[in-house]
Amino acid sequence: MSNARSPDAQLLVSSHCPHCPAMLQTLTELVKQGVIGRLDVVNLEARPDLANELGVRSVPWTRIGPFALTGLHRRDELLDWIDRVGRPDGMADYFHTLLKDGHLAKVLETV
Repeated sequence: MSNARSPDAQLLVSSHCPHCPAMLQTLTELVKQGVIGRLDVVNLEARPDLANELGVRSVPWTRIGPFALTGLHRRDELLDWIDRVGRPDGMADYFHTLLKDGHLAKVLETV
């Protein structure tokens, strides 16, 4: 179970993704440091059903608490999202980021 101090995370990867190893390494380090409580890593080549279930079209795909992030993210960016988990303005920041990046459908789906 996650909490605001150490939320759980999920990482979806592919064997052929050039950015997935860096995301895995960064998130693993955050688990070791106790910043993330648990990390669930799934290779979509072995579990394509999960990609369909979550509507994932590209990897790396990361969920930190309620926030779904696509692509490669730096450690400091991940720490910012971890800090937003459980904050009253966290979801507003997430929606703002999605809208800024042109993902209105994702905002509507989440709401």
